[in-house]
Amino acid sequence: MSAPRLARLLLPLLLLAPAAARCAAPAEEFLRQWRAAVAGGDTQALAELTALPGFLFEGRPQDRAGFMRRVVPTLFAPRQRACLQQAPALVEPDGRRSIWCKPYGYVFGPDAQGRWKLLAFRAEGED
Repeated sequence: MSAPRLARLLLPLLLLAPAAARCAAPAEEFLRQWRAAVAGGDTQALAELTALPGFLFEGRPQDRAGFMRRVVPTLFAPRQRACLQQAPALVEPDGRRSIWCKPYGYVFGPDAQGRWKLLAFRAEGED
């Protein structure tokens, strides 16, 4: 392949790399803060980092108090907290991130204001 042709093929990728890095930076910073809150069992910080109200648990949207009282003890039990420190964050096709620690998957992405949050969770076996 000739050098000019190779350059034409690679140039778009090189131009997209900084944009991709800018998109990844907020996600990576968010996940760093979120993992720290998980590790410390910081229910206040976890509530701040979650899309509330509206986070669904047992089919109902949760407010801050409900999230801290009902959701945190279930989704962030000691076994989950340990796994969440090391499990890789997968990049979804739409740019969101997910982390899987059986039996739960945690889904992250920008909220309506563009701030990264924990948006949802999935139980193993759900579509």
